[in-house]
Amino acid sequence: MALMVSLSAQGQALHWLAQPDADIGPVINHYSSSPKISTNGRYVSFSSYATNLIPDDTNNERDIFLKDLVTGEIKLVTSTQSGAQINFIGSAFSAPTSDGRFIVFASGSAALPNGSGLWNDEYLYLKDMVTGQVTNLSVYGAGDYFEATGGVHLTDDARYITFGTYDDIDPNFSASRAQVYRKDLLTDTYELISVSEDGLSAADDTSSLASVSPNGRYILMSSEAHNLTADVINNSRDNLFLRDMNTGTTQLVNVTPSGDSSAFDDFSPSGSVSNIGTVAFKTSQSDIVVNDTNGLSDLFYYDGTNIQRINLTPAGNEVSDASPVPVISGDGSRIVFSSYSSELVNNDNNETGDLFSYDTASGQLTVVTVNNSNETANASSTQPSLSLDGSRLAFVSTASDLSNEPVSILHPEVFAYRFAQQQFKKLTEPAFNPHTIIEAVYGGYLSSDQQTVLYHTKSYNLTADSVEPNTSHLYRLDRSDNSHHLVALKSSASDISANGRYVVVNSDYFQPGGLIDLGSNHIFLYDRLNDVFTQIDEGYSGRVNNDGVVVFYTSKDIAANDSNGEYDVYLYDPVSQVISLISEGLDGMAAGGEFPDIGGQGNNTWVVFESEADNLVPADTNNRPDIFMKKVPSGTITRVSQTPAGVEANERSDYPRISEDASTIVFSTQADNLTSDDYSQAGTGQILYYDRVNTLLHLASKNESGLPLYGQNYSMLPSVSESGRYISYVYEDETYVGVDFAGDDDFREDAVLFDIVTQTPKIISVTPQGDHTDDSVNNLVTVVEDEALNPPLIGVTFSAYGPNFSGVDNHPGHLDMYLYQQGGPDLDLHIQVVGAGTVSGTSGINCSSDCHYDFSLGTELTLVANASTGATFTGWQMDFGHCQDDTNPCQVTMDRAKTLTAYFVDPNDIIFIDGFDN
Repeated sequence: MALMVSLSAQGQALHWLAQPDADIGPVINHYSSSPKISTNGRYVSFSSYATNLIPDDTNNERDIFLKDLVTGEIKLVTSTQSGAQINFIGSAFSAPTSDGRFIVFASGSAALPNGSGLWNDEYLYLKDMVTGQVTNLSVYGAGDYFEATGGVHLTDDARYITFGTYDDIDPNFSASRAQVYRKDLLTDTYELISVSEDGLSAADDTSSLASVSPNGRYILMSSEAHNLTADVINNSRDNLFLRDMNTGTTQLVNVTPSGDSSAFDDFSPSGSVSNIGTVAFKTSQSDIVVNDTNGLSDLFYYDGTNIQRINLTPAGNEVSDASPVPVISGDGSRIVFSSYSSELVNNDNNETGDLFSYDTASGQLTVVTVNNSNETANASSTQPSLSLDGSRLAFVSTASDLSNEPVSILHPEVFAYRFAQQQFKKLTEPAFNPHTIIEAVYGGYLSSDQQTVLYHTKSYNLTADSVEPNTSHLYRLDRSDNSHHLVALKSSASDISANGRYVVVNSDYFQPGGLIDLGSNHIFLYDRLNDVFTQIDEGYSGRVNNDGVVVFYTSKDIAANDSNGEYDVYLYDPVSQVISLISEGLDGMAAGGEFPDIGGQGNNTWVVFESEADNLVPADTNNRPDIFMKKVPSGTITRVSQTPAGVEANERSDYPRISEDASTIVFSTQADNLTSDDYSQAGTGQILYYDRVNTLLHLASKNESGLPLYGQNYSMLPSVSESGRYISYVYEDETYVGVDFAGDDDFREDAVLFDIVTQTPKIISVTPQGDHTDDSVNNLVTVVEDEALNPPLIGVTFSAYGPNFSGVDNHPGHLDMYLYQQGGPDLDLHIQVVGAGTVSGTSGINCSSDCHYDFSLGTELTLVANASTGATFTGWQMDFGHCQDDTNPCQVTMDRAKTLTAYFVDPNDIIFIDGFDN
């Protein structure tokens, strides 16, 4: 059921639309990644954007969690000592110590000790999971703080951390490039790891941390430096260096069979080191072993003396797929890596990423991710992490057949694997089932009466329909009862007619059914009244009017006079079933065009489109995309983006839209010579509207001072209502905050509604309390106008990232769909009283039987159930809203007409409440 959230002001409301109808069970609502297992294999730290792993996860950010594999408990790591969640969580964090007590993570949160409050300041912190204490580890010198780069390692005794940084921590080693350091937390001292071979200077080029052995003796670095060893470096990019902390020596790892450094550049070699100094690594350098000719990143094992390639076929041949970084166990016995190659073992037929285990003693390679039917898993598995003895493995996967536990399918979950038992266990067990979408929602096409909304998504919990995962499907929200319905499989929409009858469906698959792959995107017309799909042709961005006439653009040369092989605009007539060319040049041949729209109907049907062609109209010499219009079927093409005197636009114009009555055309432009407004301080992106009847252009993207949007602030993707009165568009205060709209200081994209009659703009993408937020509006904003109502009801759909518009604290932040409404006639609140009692409330409500009250859209009411003497109030029932239990008083927001029933009972009338005797 869709949930309603109200704005505080009267006459307007904001609705959260895409609230799921189906319960898909205990799966995470966002992705998890980067598991790191403790040396004894009991604890796993990992990061996740999921908000349902623990209760009250409301920061809408990626968090770090700790999983106890014995108790099953999941704890939040990234919090203050009091347990409050933090923000600005960095990418670096460590594996937990074997007792599960200590973890290091990076953050810029101001809520932490000496935190900067800046998202890109990744200070390192030590979290004590027992006491909750958080200690800033980034302090050095005279109270300065370094920012970590790359990963961080914490030794199992919690004494040493190793990390990379650009800061000159040691005053004796000044460097302009990133270096690797180790800090002794006991003595509070630092040691430069990326130190030159003579010990007198830092690395002479960028160095980063690759791996640290569990015992802390060996540190593996990736570096572009040439002074870490006495070796002559024969390439100009990264190489792998191994530092022995016991001997204080560094050696080059990725050497050729002759002992020289590689002659080939590699931008990202990396690896993993064991307690005995053996290394598993990946590199694309093709001279590390002989006969390396595949030109890909391969995997290698350095045993302290020799290097051998390990990602080979059973016959010892090269594979044709690259591999990411491998991990090696602390005792050096096992290497695990992920690969999409089907050539590494026999009968690997799943065509996705698997995990493989390499036994360093025997050289045997086996696949790890095999289900109970002895088949490779049905989806990808990556990011392995091994325990000290190699007996336990943590990794992420979207496979659904590794265990009997429900998995997200859309988002990687964290798993553990025990090699001896060949047993998988899902670690990301949620605290509660998802009650929001679990993947982004796109679209937001709205009928004029605002009862039908169309959007597409991979989130498979909107309805109970069984659909193919990882594929977008088209859904319809029926706002008369707030129910979702599956419209078409493997498809999306690009428009709905104002009357709600016709839908333009886009799909690579034949509709209905979505079973036959057509090989390219096709346009379909769906007639909801007759439940019929009509395949039109290849194309994009179809638009439809109330007659079911569709315009679209395509690179397919459909018409006989189209041979340019470029995008052109076409019109489909559902009556004649004829497709005709619209973007026809003065020479009668296709001239090119895209992004069309259609307005009007019958004999007053108009098409607008964008084109760079210079032969659609005479004297087109500006060499810029322009906006054109044509009355169909037989009208001539006229340029819209020019002044009444015929002066051409001095910059490009694009994305036209036309009102349903065909009176008004809107478009975005970078031109500053089409209206008489002062553009001296204006941004490069503005919205104009064209009065087709009076052939005049006007500025729509005005700020609150009536001027064009300022500086680098810009607007784009306009929409226009049925009568042409209202225009919506996407706006971003990219540089100058608060200049265009007071209080708008979020540096985020917003949805703006402009009233042509009053010439007033306002941002409508605000919270229910009217606050601006960090939630960012996505590209499409659509405005409609229900002119059948008096006064008309205005509706604007928009999608946005973040939780704030939904009013749900633990919303996972996926792109979600919203409807803003304003105006319309008063709404009826029908109150029914059953039993002995009354309902009273704000605005003069006092009802004892059956009552009707009228309120404007968005009015907030407090209703109180008052039981008569001897009676008891037992609860509310409401068709739309929150009053569904015995909460008293009850809060009601008038987003629509509603019926509310209050139930009262006389205890003497309840015969069997406690049995016959009572």
